[in-house]
Amino acid sequence: MFTNELPAHQDYLQHFRVSPCTGPCIEGCMHYHEGELPRRLPTKDANGEWSYKPYLCKFPKPCRYQNSCTFAHTKEEVYYHPLVYKTKKCSYMLNNGICTRYGIHCPYSHDDYLRTPNGENKPSVEVAFDLATFKTLPCSSQAIHDKKTCHFYHHYGDMRRNPYLFRYAPVKCPNVIEVDKTGPRKECHIGQICNKAHNKVEIYYHPATYKQARCKYQDCNVKGVCSFLHEGEEKNIEKKPLQEKNIFEDTGNIDWEKEAKMLAMKSKILTNLLEQAQKKNKEYLTFNCHYCSENVGIVVYQCGHLGCSSCATERFCIICGISANKITSIRKPLISYI
Repeated sequence: MFTNELPAHQDYLQHFRVSPCTGPCIEGCMHYHEGELPRRLPTKDANGEWSYKPYLCKFPKPCRYQNSCTFAHTKEEVYYHPLVYKTKKCSYMLNNGICTRYGIHCPYSHDDYLRTPNGENKPSVEVAFDLATFKTLPCSSQAIHDKKTCHFYHHYGDMRRNPYLFRYAPVKCPNVIEVDKTGPRKECHIGQICNKAHNKVEIYYHPATYKQARCKYQDCNVKGVCSFLHEGEEKNIEKKPLQEKNIFEDTGNIDWEKEAKMLAMKSKILTNLLEQAQKKNKEYLTFNCHYCSENVGIVVYQCGHLGCSSCATERFCIICGISANKITSIRKPLISYI
């Protein structure tokens, strides 16, 4: 099944953590030990489908489907799955030829050679880094991977607005406080149209700050997507977001497919902003006077209806007719009489 693989890759795909260790155990043992779950050897059916996918099973352990489950039960079943093993570059450095993060059995590649999941062993093509779209779209991968170097966002603090669609400066917004994975403790009330950055990703990967200063880490583990300069790299000459293009000029040099994707993305974003604005406007209108629907309600009848200073002249509600000798001012937390 793995005859087209390199000998070292074939050995890991077929034997790593599949059988128990019978001793004497040596450093870098390929077998599983007491207390560890064995790794199921993935096989293909008649339709070419793998016996299980490289995604962790969500059922509580032990899984009721046991070995017939179509999802991985251990991290080893994910990392050393034929669809995952050595298909991506490792973001961690080597120390005496050993990965500083995953050790001697690192499932990622430390050279320019990358496996392809179909076993043809042709160099796989990685997603090209794009400053405009980096971390602007959600990640759809369910496999275990390095989220720091992934070009897509995974949580609120990792999300970034496209600086070419949204005109914001690489300055921290004072309205946002302590952004993390779950979101900000205090969110900016202006939203996506705010002209300031809402997290560190929007600051570091802004055209005005990207690749302007040198990285302070000699062994940077995100070198491929690091926003700082490394040896051999030049400063980013693009200091500000590109201006709007006239698509009817210089049409011979335009990448129409890319332009169409950008316009579709911008249309979707503007549609979402319009829906948010309409929702806020609808919420605002609920505070208008129930009688004239024009002035902002400043008094609340005991029945719950709002009235403005011009309409609230009766001792009973005009809407429901309920007698209400008292009304409460929204502006002042006091109860006043009509």
